Amino acid sequence: MTIEFIGDQVIAHLDHKHMVYAKHPMIKKQRTDLAFQVDQAGASFDNLQVFEVGQHPEQINNLNLIKRNEARNSNLLKLRKTLDEQ
Repeated sequence: MTIEFIGDQVIAHLDHKHMVYAKHPMIKKQRTDLAFQVDQAGASFDNLQVFEVGQHPEQINNLNLIKRNEARNSNLLKLRKTLDEQ
């Protein structure tokens, strides 16, 4: 998984189909620590690397791709049935 922070935005992705995007002023806050929260004991992380980089030259195009994927995923969630409906 890749997690990218730039300004007040964060993108986490495995590939172009599996990604999440968030934007909030709190994301822009300078931090001195990094933490991962998991819902079960026994989680492990392998090959973790942290880099500082500049803005990607294709950032606007990439954000447009993310927004299209968000819209597609939102529509898919609306089609999901509850257990009772199934």
